[in-house]
Amino acid sequence: MSLRFGYVVFALLAFAYDMSGQSDASKQLLYPGGISVRFGTGSFQNVEAVVTRFMSEPLERPRLYLLGEFIDIPPFEPAGPFVYTNPVVVLINGSTFSAGELTTEILKQLSQVTVVGDTTGGGGVVSSGGRPEHVGEYRLPSGKNIYIGTRYFERYDGEMFEWNGVLPDVRIPQTREDAEKGIDRQLEFAIKTIKL
Repeated sequence: MSLRFGYVVFALLAFAYDMSGQSDASKQLLYPGGISVRFGTGSFQNVEAVVTRFMSEPLERPRLYLLGEFIDIPPFEPAGPFVYTNPVVVLINGSTFSAGELTTEILKQLSQVTVVGDTTGGGGVVSSGGRPEHVGEYRLPSGKNIYIGTRYFERYDGEMFEWNGVLPDVRIPQTREDAEKGIDRQLEFAIKTIKL
């Protein structure tokens, strides 16, 4: 009997997922599997569409602050007709930022999830949101725009994502030499873990 291993890559969480149809990522994991958010970044609005498909009960959200003030937001609720509760390995690395970090931190709270790889990049502040005074966008004399974070999330342990990133449950660094040889030790570990 051969092992079937589902694998979904979320490299960019910047578009709206249609989680009601065939694009539902959790449906792709009908077998024990893995999710890669390596090189992941994107929009925080889409984090909820992903993480709620892997939880079977409500989960408090990471704490959110806007201009230094705590914003009380309701907990996540399981969503959709299909919730995936089998074992999942989430792959991360130093190129996982922003929405990829938030997705990882939330999924890490679920008992069926193991996070594997290397510490994420530590860039999780948000420079947009709501009213114009909350948008940290400034135009420089050169004509370029810069964005200053006005909102930020804390990890569940109370530390900020910024500079700290998200730590894996199992640290497996990916070396340049491995990448050049086409070796993916993190994915190999995920497959081996799911086989156990």
